[in-house]
Amino acid sequence: MNGCCVNLSLYVANPVVQVNLHIDILSKYVKIWAMNINDWQEKQQISDAELAKKMGISTSYLSRIKRGLRRLSPEKAEHTEAITGGAVSAMELLFPNKAN
Repeated sequence: MNGCCVNLSLYVANPVVQVNLHIDILSKYVKIWAMNINDWQEKQQISDAELAKKMGISTSYLSRIKRGLRRLSPEKAEHTEAITGGAVSAMELLFPNKAN
């Protein structure tokens, strides 16, 4: 172990539980220094309508995401990370209160 990473192997009979455990461990212990969607949008100077279109969601849904009332699906979060060139991480979108 080099001080930055920990290998953890668990045997869980149910793969859904294993995935949830993995996400919980990451969201609890990993600190992500990523820009949030509001910062990225401001830096890119694009409208809500343009951003929502790129993300494949409605402007009203984008508004709810930005206000913390809704979250993206993992697939949409990964897509958004790709369209932002990695500036906004999927983890930031999925776990906005735990990422920073």
